[in-house]
This record gives sequence, structure tokens and C-alpha cells, in this order.
Amino acid sequence: MLSPQLIADILAGRRPGRKHALLLSKLFNTPVECWLAPEQYFNPYKPHVYQGSYPPDLSHLKDEALSFAQEIIKAFPEKPPTWQEFKLFKKKYRKKLKREQSNEEVKNL
Repeated sequence: MLSPQLIADILAGRRPGRKHALLLSKLFNTPVECWLAPEQYFNPYKPHVYQGSYPPDLSHLKDEALSFAQEIIKAFPEKPPTWQEFKLFKKKYRKKLKREQSNEEVKNL
């Protein structure tokens, strides 16, 4: 089981072991390689670590991880965001998602 502290440590820069990487890949719907080698495989939950060519190849992602990665690339078209830029981006993205959810709820009434 992944504790909140372990997830926070990993998102802050600590590299998970293989067992935890498997759990993270299931939790976030990303390939295991994104957690074990984030410098080589673009991970939308740790874009500040990526060191490959930019914009990255997103063929290894699917569903919500893919849409989140596309939003990151749209917001940062020249280079991957720094950790501080990514924190601000996540905050704005969450607000956007909440707004969209509330609009959907209003439409469904």
C-alpha cells in the first residue's frame, strides 16, 4: 500500500522501488517506466524531471494521464516546467477541473 507520505516523497523527487512503481503505475494509469526512469520517459506527474527531447513522445500514455500531459505541453511549449512552475500549473488545473465539474452538474439539473 502507498502511504500519502510516500507519494509526496516520490512526487518531490525520491525515486520509488520496483514494487512501489508498479503500484503508482496502476494508481496514476502510467507505465512503470515513467516512475523508474522519469528522465527518459515523460511522466505528467513529474514533468520537471524529464530530460529528453521536448515536446516529448506521449505514445506510452493513455486516458487521463495523456490529457494531463497534453495540457502541460500546451502550457509549457518550449521546455518542461520547473518544480515551482509545475506546482502553480497544478493549482490552476485543479481549479479548471472543478469549474468544469460544477458546470457539468448545472447542465445535468
